[in-house]
Amino acid sequence: MSLQRDSAATVARVPLDGQPFRMAALTMPADKDYLALARLATMHVAGLLGLPIGHLTDLRLAVNEACALLLNAPAGHGAAGEGALELSFERCPDHLRVTVRGPAPERRPDTEDIGWLVLRALVNEVSMEISGATATLTLIETLPARWKPGYGS
Repeated sequence: MSLQRDSAATVARVPLDGQPFRMAALTMPADKDYLALARLATMHVAGLLGLPIGHLTDLRLAVNEACALLLNAPAGHGAAGEGALELSFERCPDHLRVTVRGPAPERRPDTEDIGWLVLRALVNEVSMEISGATATLTLIETLPARWKPGYGS
């Protein structure tokens, strides 16, 4: 298990060139007992960005749900407890992008399933890609205006 975070001096930097700025990355066992680490990392990054408490808690719940969707893979498709979940938190000029990568579910979640509906309600955008035995969920949360280029100018 590893946790990466760039130096505190660069947290306030806004990526004016349009390139994402990776704030943190977390790799943990694909096991529900480690979900607290994903929630904690999410809260820390969201706090550093100054997200309002309501958005912070929504994002934390969305990351938890995204991880849970990948932990429910059936045997033979990366069963719970097998493999790893990888989370990446990247700040873009106007949004935070959270990527959760892990064992692919046997089938793509139905967009009317409760888990998917929860994700859509909690973040601005959600998407999923499946490649072989790996699934990648991407969550997008718009940043407050004070973090956007040109704010206050």
